[in-house]
Amino acid sequence: MTCFLEYPDDFDAYTVVVRDLIHTRDPASGDWSLNAHSYRKPRLSHAWVLEQFPAPGCGWRTSAAGRGGMRTVVLRRAS
Repeated sequence: MTCFLEYPDDFDAYTVVVRDLIHTRDPASGDWSLNAHSYRKPRLSHAWVLEQFPAPGCGWRTSAAGRGGMRTVVLRRAS
């Protein structure tokens, strides 16, 4: 599986086009096939995600920046 993000000319600051390329092999014949899909997804800012918590019963424990601009947030739910 290969997945990549695309920012076409008509993109805005709130969406991104995700493209998935999935190669599957038929075990009986050994033949490969390719399925390609694309869909537009919302882009959520890191600050916006953090502002959504603490909602009642929730909160975030850690927030970290990673490679390539990837951001990680670890959430917890109150027991």
